[in-house]
Amino acid sequence: LRWAAREPYGAQALVFALLLDGNEGIRQHQLAHLETHLETGLGAETLRLWPSVLATAREFRLPLVDLSLPALRQLSAPQATTFRAALTTLIAADGRVRLFEWCLSRILLAGLEPDRGTGPTGSGAGGQADCQHLARDCALILTLVARLHGGEGQEMACNQAFSLGGERLGLPEATRMDGAPLDHERLDASLRQLRRLKPQAKRGLLEACAAIILLDANVSPAELEILRAIGAILDCPIPPLAIPTSSPA
Repeated sequence: LRWAAREPYGAQALVFALLLDGNEGIRQHQLAHLETHLETGLGAETLRLWPSVLATAREFRLPLVDLSLPALRQLSAPQATTFRAALTTLIAADGRVRLFEWCLSRILLAGLEPDRGTGPTGSGAGGQADCQHLARDCALILTLVARLHGGEGQEMACNQAFSLGGERLGLPEATRMDGAPLDHERLDASLRQLRRLKPQAKRGLLEACAAIILLDANVSPAELEILRAIGAILDCPIPPLAIPTSSPA
Protein backbone atom coordinates (compact mmCIF):
# COMPACT_ATOMS: atom_id res chain seq x y z
CA LEU A 1 0.00 0.00 0.00
CA ARG A 2 2.89 2.39 0.72
CA TRP A 3 4.29 1.59 -2.72
CA ALA A 4 0.91 2.26 -4.38
CA ALA A 5 0.65 5.62 -2.63
CA ARG A 6 3.81 6.91 -4.31
CA GLU A 7 2.40 7.62 -7.76
CA PRO A 8 -0.92 9.06 -9.01
CA TYR A 9 -2.39 5.89 -10.53
CA GLY A 10 -1.78 3.75 -7.45
CA ALA A 11 -2.75 6.55 -5.05
CA GLN A 12 -6.15 6.83 -6.70
CA ALA A 13 -6.67 3.07 -6.48
CA LEU A 14 -5.64 3.09 -2.83
CA VAL A 15 -8.17 5.80 -1.93
CA PHE A 16 -10.90 4.03 -3.88
CA ALA A 17 -10.07 0.76 -2.10
CA LEU A 18 -10.67 2.53 1.22
CA LEU A 19 -14.20 3.29 0.01
CA LEU A 20 -15.21 -0.10 -1.39
CA ASP A 21 -18.36 -1.47 0.19
CA GLY A 22 -18.56 -4.79 2.02
CA ASN A 23 -21.72 -5.69 0.10
CA GLU A 24 -20.70 -7.48 -3.09
CA GLY A 25 -23.48 -6.02 -5.23
CA ILE A 26 -22.67 -2.44 -4.20
CA ARG A 27 -18.94 -3.11 -4.57
CA GLN A 28 -19.40 -4.39 -8.13
CA HIS A 29 -21.37 -1.26 -8.97
CA GLN A 30 -18.54 0.89 -7.57
CA LEU A 31 -15.89 -1.02 -9.55
CA ALA A 32 -17.95 -0.82 -12.75
CA HIS A 33 -18.08 2.96 -12.37
CA LEU A 34 -14.30 3.12 -12.00
CA GLU A 35 -13.72 0.97 -15.07
CA THR A 36 -16.17 3.04 -17.12
CA HIS A 37 -15.23 6.57 -16.10
CA LEU A 38 -11.56 6.46 -15.11
CA GLU A 39 -8.28 5.22 -16.55
CA THR A 40 -8.26 1.71 -17.94
CA GLY A 41 -7.56 -0.91 -15.30
CA LEU A 42 -8.06 1.39 -12.32
CA GLY A 43 -11.03 -0.65 -11.13
CA ALA A 44 -8.98 -3.85 -11.27
CA GLU A 45 -6.10 -2.19 -9.41
CA THR A 46 -8.51 -0.96 -6.76
CA LEU A 47 -9.83 -4.50 -6.29
CA ARG A 48 -6.28 -5.85 -6.10
CA LEU A 49 -5.44 -3.49 -3.24
CA TRP A 50 -8.71 -4.04 -1.40
CA PRO A 51 -7.69 -7.16 0.62
CA SER A 52 -4.62 -5.33 1.92
CA VAL A 53 -6.78 -2.35 2.88
CA LEU A 54 -9.19 -4.65 4.73
CA ALA A 55 -6.24 -6.09 6.67
CA THR A 56 -5.09 -2.61 7.71
CA ALA A 57 -6.19 -1.42 11.15
CA ARG A 58 -8.42 1.66 11.10
CA GLU A 59 -5.84 3.83 12.90
CA PHE A 60 -3.47 3.38 9.94
CA ARG A 61 -5.95 4.35 7.23
CA LEU A 62 -5.60 8.12 7.56
CA PRO A 63 -1.80 7.81 7.37
CA LEU A 64 -2.33 6.01 4.05
CA VAL A 65 -4.39 8.97 2.85
CA ASP A 66 -1.61 11.32 3.95
CA LEU A 67 0.92 9.24 2.01
CA SER A 68 -1.30 9.42 -1.08
CA LEU A 69 -1.81 13.19 -1.15
CA PRO A 70 1.54 14.19 -2.71
CA ALA A 71 0.92 11.82 -5.62
CA LEU A 72 -2.71 12.91 -5.99
CA ARG A 73 -1.58 16.54 -6.27
CA GLN A 74 0.25 15.52 -9.46
CA LEU A 75 -3.05 14.75 -11.22
CA SER A 76 -3.85 17.01 -14.15
CA ALA A 77 -6.87 19.30 -13.80
CA PRO A 78 -9.17 16.95 -15.81
CA GLN A 79 -7.90 13.92 -13.86
CA ALA A 80 -8.49 15.69 -10.54
CA THR A 81 -12.05 16.57 -11.58
CA THR A 82 -12.73 12.95 -12.50
CA PHE A 83 -11.16 11.75 -9.26
CA ARG A 84 -13.36 14.05 -7.15
CA ALA A 85 -16.47 12.91 -9.05
CA ALA A 86 -15.54 9.27 -8.48
CA LEU A 87 -15.12 9.92 -4.74
CA THR A 88 -18.67 11.25 -4.59
CA THR A 89 -20.06 8.34 -6.59
CA LEU A 90 -18.34 5.66 -4.51
CA ILE A 91 -19.46 7.23 -1.24
CA ALA A 92 -23.06 7.55 -2.44
CA ALA A 93 -23.23 3.97 -3.76
CA ASP A 94 -24.93 2.57 -0.65
CA GLY A 95 -27.31 5.50 -0.25
CA ARG A 96 -25.72 6.97 2.88
CA VAL A 97 -22.59 8.83 3.95
CA ARG A 98 -20.69 7.16 6.79
CA LEU A 99 -18.62 9.28 9.15
CA PHE A 100 -15.34 7.74 7.95
CA GLU A 101 -16.30 8.42 4.33
CA TRP A 102 -17.15 12.04 5.11
CA CYS A 103 -13.87 12.54 7.00
CA LEU A 104 -11.78 10.91 4.29
CA SER A 105 -13.38 12.87 1.47
CA ARG A 106 -13.10 16.21 3.27
CA ILE A 107 -9.44 15.64 4.12
CA LEU A 108 -8.71 14.67 0.53
CA LEU A 109 -10.67 17.50 -1.09
CA ALA A 110 -9.10 20.07 1.23
CA GLY A 111 -5.65 18.65 0.59
CA LEU A 112 -6.13 18.93 -3.16
CA GLU A 113 -7.15 22.60 -3.04
CA PRO A 114 -4.47 24.88 -4.51
CA ASP A 115 -2.82 27.53 -2.33
CA ARG A 116 -3.97 26.15 1.00
CA GLY A 117 -3.41 28.61 3.82
CA THR A 118 -2.97 31.66 1.58
CA GLY A 119 -6.56 32.41 0.59
CA PRO A 120 -9.07 34.69 2.31
CA THR A 121 -10.39 31.88 4.53
CA GLY A 122 -7.12 30.16 5.30
CA SER A 123 -5.72 29.96 8.79
CA GLY A 124 -3.12 32.59 7.99
CA ALA A 125 -5.45 35.41 6.91
CA GLY A 126 -8.93 36.61 6.15
CA GLY A 127 -11.62 35.50 8.62
CA GLN A 128 -12.83 38.12 11.09
CA ALA A 129 -15.57 36.31 13.03
CA ASP A 130 -15.36 35.11 16.63
CA CYS A 131 -16.85 31.88 17.96
CA GLN A 132 -19.51 33.90 19.82
CA HIS A 133 -20.67 35.37 16.50
CA LEU A 134 -21.06 31.87 15.03
CA ALA A 135 -22.22 30.18 18.23
CA ARG A 136 -24.81 27.94 16.54
CA ASP A 137 -22.29 26.61 14.05
CA CYS A 138 -19.69 26.06 16.77
CA ALA A 139 -22.32 24.28 18.86
CA LEU A 140 -23.10 21.90 16.03
CA ILE A 141 -19.42 20.91 15.69
CA LEU A 142 -19.08 20.48 19.46
CA THR A 143 -22.25 18.37 19.40
CA LEU A 144 -20.75 16.04 16.81
CA VAL A 145 -17.54 15.56 18.80
CA ALA A 146 -19.43 15.23 22.10
CA ARG A 147 -21.74 12.56 20.68
CA LEU A 148 -18.80 10.67 19.25
CA HIS A 149 -16.98 10.87 22.58
CA GLY A 150 -19.95 10.18 24.85
CA GLY A 151 -21.29 7.26 22.87
CA GLU A 152 -24.71 6.39 21.49
CA GLY A 153 -27.48 6.81 24.05
CA GLN A 154 -25.18 8.32 26.72
CA GLU A 155 -26.99 11.65 26.99
CA MET A 156 -25.42 12.74 30.29
CA ALA A 157 -21.87 12.04 29.12
CA CYS A 158 -22.53 13.85 25.84
CA ASN A 159 -23.95 16.89 27.64
CA GLN A 160 -20.97 17.05 30.00
CA ALA A 161 -18.56 16.83 27.07
CA PHE A 162 -20.45 19.53 25.17
CA SER A 163 -20.47 21.82 28.23
CA LEU A 164 -16.70 21.52 28.53
CA GLY A 165 -16.23 22.54 24.90
CA GLY A 166 -18.71 25.40 25.20
CA GLU A 167 -16.93 26.77 28.26
CA ARG A 168 -13.58 26.59 26.48
CA LEU A 169 -15.01 28.71 23.66
CA GLY A 170 -16.90 31.13 25.89
CA LEU A 171 -20.20 30.38 24.14
CA PRO A 172 -23.31 32.03 25.61
CA GLU A 173 -24.84 30.06 28.48
CA ALA A 174 -28.05 29.69 26.46
CA THR A 175 -26.18 27.68 23.80
CA ARG A 176 -27.33 24.07 23.99
CA MET A 177 -26.18 20.83 22.43
CA ASP A 178 -27.94 20.29 19.09
CA GLY A 179 -30.64 17.66 19.60
CA ALA A 180 -31.49 17.17 15.93
CA PRO A 181 -29.98 14.40 13.78
CA LEU A 182 -26.62 15.39 12.28
CA ASP A 183 -25.91 14.70 8.64
CA HIS A 184 -23.09 15.61 6.30
CA GLU A 185 -25.06 18.45 4.68
CA ARG A 186 -25.56 20.22 8.01
CA LEU A 187 -21.90 19.69 8.91
CA ASP A 188 -20.71 21.05 5.58
CA ALA A 189 -22.99 24.09 5.88
CA SER A 190 -21.73 24.94 9.38
CA LEU A 191 -18.10 24.41 8.47
CA ARG A 192 -18.47 26.72 5.47
CA GLN A 193 -19.60 29.41 7.92
CA LEU A 194 -16.81 28.58 10.36
CA ARG A 195 -14.19 29.22 7.71
CA ARG A 196 -14.99 32.90 8.40
CA LEU A 197 -13.49 32.60 11.89
CA LYS A 198 -10.34 34.47 12.83
CA PRO A 199 -7.25 32.23 12.87
CA GLN A 200 -7.15 32.35 16.67
CA ALA A 201 -10.84 31.40 16.87
CA LYS A 202 -10.26 28.44 14.53
CA ARG A 203 -7.50 27.22 16.82
CA GLY A 204 -9.77 27.73 19.82
CA LEU A 205 -12.52 25.61 18.25
CA LEU A 206 -10.11 22.79 17.47
CA GLU A 207 -8.66 22.98 20.98
CA ALA A 208 -12.17 22.74 22.44
CA CYS A 209 -12.82 19.65 20.30
CA ALA A 210 -9.51 18.16 21.46
CA ALA A 211 -10.41 18.83 25.11
CA ILE A 212 -13.63 16.85 24.65
CA ILE A 213 -11.77 13.99 23.00
CA LEU A 214 -9.21 13.81 25.81
CA LEU A 215 -11.81 13.74 28.59
CA ASP A 216 -11.28 10.00 29.02
CA ALA A 217 -7.53 10.11 28.24
CA ASN A 218 -8.15 8.05 25.13
CA VAL A 219 -8.22 8.92 21.43
CA SER A 220 -10.20 6.62 19.17
CA PRO A 221 -9.55 6.44 15.41
CA ALA A 222 -12.99 7.96 14.76
CA GLU A 223 -12.23 10.92 17.05
CA LEU A 224 -8.92 11.59 15.34
CA GLU A 225 -10.57 11.32 11.92
CA ILE A 226 -13.23 13.90 12.75
CA LEU A 227 -10.69 16.30 14.26
CA ARG A 228 -8.51 15.94 11.17
CA ALA A 229 -11.47 16.59 8.87
CA ILE A 230 -12.52 19.73 10.77
CA GLY A 231 -8.95 21.01 10.74
CA ALA A 232 -8.64 20.31 7.01
CA ILE A 233 -11.81 22.21 6.14
CA LEU A 234 -10.86 25.16 8.35
CA ASP A 235 -7.30 25.06 6.97
CA CYS A 236 -5.95 25.06 10.52
CA PRO A 237 -3.49 22.59 12.11
CA ILE A 238 -5.00 20.37 14.77
CA PRO A 239 -3.62 20.60 18.32
CA PRO A 240 -1.48 17.76 19.65
CA LEU A 241 -3.54 15.04 21.29
CA ALA A 242 -1.08 14.27 24.05
CA ILE A 243 -2.56 11.98 26.70
CA PRO A 244 -1.28 12.96 30.16
CA THR A 245 0.67 10.28 31.96
CA SER A 246 0.96 9.98 35.72
CA SER A 247 4.32 10.64 37.34
CA PRO A 248 6.21 7.57 38.56
CA ALA A 249 5.89 6.88 42.28
